[in-house]
Amino acid sequence: MGEPMNLKKSDKIIAIIGVIILIVAGIGIVLYSAEEGPDKKGMGTKETTFEVKWVQYSDGIMTINGYAGKKQPHTDPITINLEERCVLTTVEVQIVWNDDYTKGLIFNKGEDKLEATIGLAGEEYIQTHKSTKKANATLDPFIINDVPQDETIKDAEDIYEIEDKIFTEYLGKNTVTFDVKVTVTPGEKLLTLRPIKFLNYLRDKGNNFDLIVKYEYYKLDIEEVEKNNPSTPTGARVGAGVYTTTNFAFSKL
Repeated sequence: MGEPMNLKKSDKIIAIIGVIILIVAGIGIVLYSAEEGPDKKGMGTKETTFEVKWVQYSDGIMTINGYAGKKQPHTDPITINLEERCVLTTVEVQIVWNDDYTKGLIFNKGEDKLEATIGLAGEEYIQTHKSTKKANATLDPFIINDVPQDETIKDAEDIYEIEDKIFTEYLGKNTVTFDVKVTVTPGEKLLTLRPIKFLNYLRDKGNNFDLIVKYEYYKLDIEEVEKNNPSTPTGARVGAGVYTTTNFAFSKL
């Protein structure tokens, strides 16, 4: 058996440094594992979700001042065109008119008759209104689209992924066109032996009318929600805001 080998002083220092390095590395591994543990268990991680909400508006209105003559029916279509982040749901059309030329001391004579047909462009369903002398009537509501539903979207990479989903689902639901035909039949008769009545026929060439279009729509509102963040209470809102379209993409206002 040989004698134990004596380490030099320099070798002892190197050995001590090696032991210290191993101890520090071990401590580092333990601390790192402690920090990673909650993430693996779903604790303390950051989960970003988007809440898609639709805000209702019932203030949409437009007025069309029209004229229909003896041989000139009014046939201009009605078009409602909203922002791309809107969805039209219902439209009502109100017809208002008053015969602007009648004669008679006790009873009105020569009262005009108005007939209006209105329907969604390209569809068979139409609504018809008929009246004599005057009217202030509202047609049944046209159902354009179903009410859009709020939803919560998780695991989205960014806002653009949400935009693509919404555009695909609601593309074209922000606009609608109606076919319109309004005719006025003057009450004055052509075949008469009385010159005054014949003059009345020549004077009464048609009538003005108003189409008051009221519509309901929903506007998109996207909110970003951050959950399970250690520095933020669960469910707290961060960066909430309305996004508006720019080149078929929403940018935060």
